[in-house]
Amino acid sequence: MLVERITPAREDSLKEGASLPSSSKKKHSGGKLKSKNKNKGKDFTPAQDAATSSAATTVSPFPLVDELHSAEYAFLQDEAREKVAHRYEVTLEPSSFTEEKFQLFCAYQKAIHHDDDKSRESFKRFLCDTPLKRQRIPYAKQPPAHLPKTYESYHQMYRVDGELVAMGVIDVLPHCVSSVYLMYDPKWEAHSLGKLGKLSALKEIALAQEISSYGAPGMGYLYMGFYIHTCQKMRYKAQYAPSFLLDPEAYTWCPTEKALPLLDKHLYVPFSKPTRATKPTSRDRAAQDGGSDATGEPIDEDDDDMSDNEEANASSEPKLSDEALAGVQVGQIRGGTIYTVPAQVSRHWTNSYTRGLITRAATLLGEEAAHKVILLPP
Repeated sequence: MLVERITPAREDSLKEGASLPSSSKKKHSGGKLKSKNKNKGKDFTPAQDAATSSAATTVSPFPLVDELHSAEYAFLQDEAREKVAHRYEVTLEPSSFTEEKFQLFCAYQKAIHHDDDKSRESFKRFLCDTPLKRQRIPYAKQPPAHLPKTYESYHQMYRVDGELVAMGVIDVLPHCVSSVYLMYDPKWEAHSLGKLGKLSALKEIALAQEISSYGAPGMGYLYMGFYIHTCQKMRYKAQYAPSFLLDPEAYTWCPTEKALPLLDKHLYVPFSKPTRATKPTSRDRAAQDGGSDATGEPIDEDDDDMSDNEEANASSEPKLSDEALAGVQVGQIRGGTIYTVPAQVSRHWTNSYTRGLITRAATLLGEEAAHKVILLPP
């Protein structure tokens, strides 16, 4: 089941598995979060200052922002800079194309997603171009130089000794920081899911916190995107607390700890109306258990396919000619805008399952109709 996820980014609620005091839990599961439901399809984390917690709370907030900055070269005192073994830097810049970023993207796509697409135009459309219009952030007080000055799309650059080792793509919006994409140098793969991925998530939460702390009205969340419960690579999103999933029918936010038990039992479930749930398939159960699918074959967590390979590319089925398929476009949705690329040069074409889906869909539509629509493969 694909749902949207939000996670509060308060200082006292950022530690994985952390829980809020009862008074704070009530506050964050009531009307305050409901007021954010205008952001349908998003996954947010509240980034309010810890001072909003109940006065009776005695738990000291974890200084996330300060702790993350403490390792960054720009925030070190002069005497500390002289002792560092490596220079670690994180900078934020408006999204733009550079050859350095493109080469990092190509290396990441080839090593992690087995995608040999080296089109600079595809990279620009996917991770550089943006439909967002730049708008000044109305801070209540003067922000430090490292904080963004405008709402727009940004690249968060992670460097070690001057070398670009990772890049996060984010949108800074009036109510949230939206996490779009993360790529890293394959030689750092050992630190990816265990460290780089979590580090980037915490940096984005901290960014929302800092923007909020300087009086940007409404800033309160990190949007972590869609959550597919049967996809092991998305399970990390449930490790941040408190967090919320969007009810797919009521468009209300459900605390993750209440939603996960329902997703364990059902393939699809409206959290507000669990009686409308559907049962998971045998493959869904196997995926949740980290075991094998119904055929007894192990599930490849690195495979982008989300369902059985069936016969999506069965050679016995009629299909359009390669010449006709050259005119088929596939899309990537980002920030409410669909970016298109010819199917045969997209990353979906290198995957036998999605290539079969595209071919079958185009064949059923017919050449004329297939050239007029944009296909959105899984």
